[in-house]
Amino acid sequence: MTIRQQRQPDVTSNLKPRRRTRPTLALLLIVGLVVLIVAGGIAWWLFSPLFFHNASNDANPFANAPSTASVPSSGSVSTAVPAGPVTLATGKFIDKPNSGVGLANDHGSGNVTIGRSAGGKYLIHFDHLNVTNGPDLHVYLAPTSDSTDAGQVKREGVDLGVLAATEGSLNVAIPSDLGRNLRTYHSVVIVCKAFSVIFTTAPLTFSSGS
Repeated sequence: MTIRQQRQPDVTSNLKPRRRTRPTLALLLIVGLVVLIVAGGIAWWLFSPLFFHNASNDANPFANAPSTASVPSSGSVSTAVPAGPVTLATGKFIDKPNSGVGLANDHGSGNVTIGRSAGGKYLIHFDHLNVTNGPDLHVYLAPTSDSTDAGQVKREGVDLGVLAATEGSLNVAIPSDLGRNLRTYHSVVIVCKAFSVIFTTAPLTFSSGS
């Protein structure tokens, strides 16, 4: 009579898959958490500007400033540079609330004054500013008066930095070398730099002698 030995289950082989599964699950959880954090950060960066607005109340350094040239009653033009602040150019944002691009129908309104302060600094002053908020908004000086191509503005214009506020009044600095050659530029443009979208454009009118 032959006695067959009962085969014992291989306990070691059964445990191996479980040991491999635990680190795999942990890795997947970590990767998933990282993806959620990154996606959440991007979503906040994209959509939070639609709900939050930054207001500013900077004083207008050119409130009572003359233009760079005065015209006497005789009609002759005096090009003497005043000692105080002077206005070099003005403009007004073209507001088209029904023709914007983007989730919030991007647009903006307000007045633009470019001048030289009493201390010799060149500044842009925005007043009654009201621009649809968005991610990565920048202020540009553009070579065209009717700027409709964001790519062209970014290539040929000058980036003056992030728009610090979308409502109220705001001063933006212009480098001195640009201020001395303002007539190279014909508009001030608010651009969403990350997505190449123009929010609003202000064509510039220069003062005589600037």
